[in-house]
Amino acid sequence: MPFKAVLANFEKWLSFFMTGRMFPYYIKGAQSSIFSHVLLVSDKCVIFGESVMRNHNFGTYCLMSDEARIAEMKERAALIMNKALLLLDIYSKGSFDEMVKRITNDIAVPGDKRAIVTSVPLFLANDSLIEKILENNDLSEEEKTSIRYICRAERINSEVALKAGPVDLSIVKFTKEAFEQINPCLLSLAMTEKEMHYSYEDYCEHLKQAEEYVSKKKNFRLTYVKNSYTNIQILVHRGKFVLVAKVSEPHTLFVMKHPKLFKAFEDMLFPEG
Repeated sequence: MPFKAVLANFEKWLSFFMTGRMFPYYIKGAQSSIFSHVLLVSDKCVIFGESVMRNHNFGTYCLMSDEARIAEMKERAALIMNKALLLLDIYSKGSFDEMVKRITNDIAVPGDKRAIVTSVPLFLANDSLIEKILENNDLSEEEKTSIRYICRAERINSEVALKAGPVDLSIVKFTKEAFEQINPCLLSLAMTEKEMHYSYEDYCEHLKQAEEYVSKKKNFRLTYVKNSYTNIQILVHRGKFVLVAKVSEPHTLFVMKHPKLFKAFEDMLFPEG
């Protein structure tokens, strides 16, 4: 499936996944290329049916409210779920520390790594600019301390990652007009209650400092790309790990598990900007 189609489908369900009450699953193994089935079960009714693949308007669907049929279909749904696997892992604030440990453990594993981001990672700024950004955003002292800690940790992690293999950083570069229209969120693994933003002038200074940082590091490559999505960062460790982070509030992290979805993110291409 083309990456644009994968991302479009992913974004359609994003708001449901962020509630923490809905989780996507898939069935591993050969899938039918002829028939498409649907089974929706609640305590009050069941919708059950099938159609020829990609011809849903010509399908046959039944709405059932009989208690015996509902019980039967609930059992069928349970048997299906016993064979299902999570499509992706979902992390929110309550499980954020677990996700940070997972990312940290992956960093030291050898391999090609890539990050595609819609704003410059905050840790690539110097301490002076970071402090200016923190002061200009309405953050609590606890949030500021957390962000400072995360920035230091990310700098250390970047050194570890570069020793393990090459790292490509692709940044969506904005014109002044696009920046002011989109007002992108600043990227940080610290999950604050509020989104962080800054001026276009500070953004340009941040880009300059990022270029200087990368130029001094072996195995680190920085490119600028064009893309239409906003406030998302994608981390790819080929063959090992794919993470998509929504950095606007509410912050949510997704780790891809389905092989096709995993591969689509690994092979995605964006035009250089």
